[in-house]
Amino acid sequence: RYGYSGDPLYFRFGSLPNTTLGNGFIMNRYTNTLFLPETRIFGLEFDLDGRLFDFPYLGIETIFSDVAKWVSTGDIIGTRLYGRPFGGLDVPVLKDFQIGTSFVTDLDPFRFANSNTLLQAQSSGVETDNARVWALGWDIYQPIVNKEKITFDVFGDVVTLNMDSWGEMIGFKGLIIQHITYMFQTRFIGENFMPVYFDGAYDISRAQKYMILNDTTTSPFYVSWLFSIGATFFDNNLVFNFTMDGPFGEVDDDPTNYLNHPHLLAIFYMNPGVIPVLSFSTSYDKKMIQSFRDIFESDNLLINARINAQISAAVISFIHTVRYNENNWSEPEIQSGLEVSVQFF
Repeated sequence: RYGYSGDPLYFRFGSLPNTTLGNGFIMNRYTNTLFLPETRIFGLEFDLDGRLFDFPYLGIETIFSDVAKWVSTGDIIGTRLYGRPFGGLDVPVLKDFQIGTSFVTDLDPFRFANSNTLLQAQSSGVETDNARVWALGWDIYQPIVNKEKITFDVFGDVVTLNMDSWGEMIGFKGLIIQHITYMFQTRFIGENFMPVYFDGAYDISRAQKYMILNDTTTSPFYVSWLFSIGATFFDNNLVFNFTMDGPFGEVDDDPTNYLNHPHLLAIFYMNPGVIPVLSFSTSYDKKMIQSFRDIFESDNLLINARINAQISAAVISFIHTVRYNENNWSEPEIQSGLEVSVQFF
């Protein structure tokens, strides 16, 4: 779901299992489903590419994490506006060049915070009632090679959080022999900056992240890496992907600081059509990897799994989530349940 590779018109209402804006340096795989089944949130995604109307110069991506709350007090709202200055040229490399700007804000960072987190924030002098956080970024995307069996693209971002902390990223990605995907990024992380601020675990950790931005704890400047390898089949309807990121060297001398250690995100999903009626998606998000054995430990772990069965327009989903608590990453909580939705098209 990127402005440069997705459908020219995209709409989703309800559960948002995988929302990414642009290159993903601000928001990548954000989900509003972490508190299912006890808390159901209706979000909205809407993307429109001008190519749908033979106007290839502009496009927009949007997200509202909770439509009901947005109407009243607000929650997470994000948008990316991008342009193709050479979109009208019949030049393969230049016509897909993009420049974009993204803005994402959280109008209630303490929405899901428990009493211990609220007390911790207030004792540190952090305002919890009128808290706000926003990210503003500028990005570029340039395809270099675009063949049927091989692609190679370069991209980059500059992002600020509340105009107080800054981060930059440059990278490349592509496709080999039509089925193997790869990506590499170098990230320059400024003091107290958090790349991919709105990630898949954001609704659990949003209060903790906000407190870091407000100097209750500090994170120094460091340089980090990200590497991704995967496979795609059946026109991108069956996808495996493994992504790992971590610092070059140590961020600080504290061995318990998760920033010192690699982070793994594994994704596997199958869209409708590969197997009649059925589809599924699962992600395995693991922080604080100090050894190979740690990959399989339950602490610092977030698992999302969803199996969907479609009968006519009705979709019945079984949802299973393993997630850590915001104040205790060593004791995961397990939630399971059923969801019924309607697919219009």
